[in-house]
Amino acid sequence: MKFFKPTGLALILTTGAAAAAPLQAPREGMNVVVDLAVVRPIALVGTAVGAALFAGLSPFTALASIAPPHDAFSRAADALIGMPACYAFFRPLGEPFGGQHSRARMPASTCR
Repeated sequence: MKFFKPTGLALILTTGAAAAAPLQAPREGMNVVVDLAVVRPIALVGTAVGAALFAGLSPFTALASIAPPHDAFSRAADALIGMPACYAFFRPLGEPFGGQHSRARMPASTCR
């Protein structure tokens, strides 16, 4: 009897939640699964690799920063670390790749 009460309650709650949830097209659901299982981990690895590259290339970036406009460090950090991090952490889950709404939802201070 102790097993049937929680199981029945869980079944009732999940069935009601599933019925109240709006129906999505199968493609949108698949976008979420692929985004969560494949794309986000790749972007996370890209962020780590970009950080390592940025650290390794910082002497060359310092040389490039001598000439005006003196923004080589910020441009390199944005290209190697910032954009992969924004893609991994601030893009809405399941949004198609290169979606038009992704930049509108990203924080302006970190993602340009």
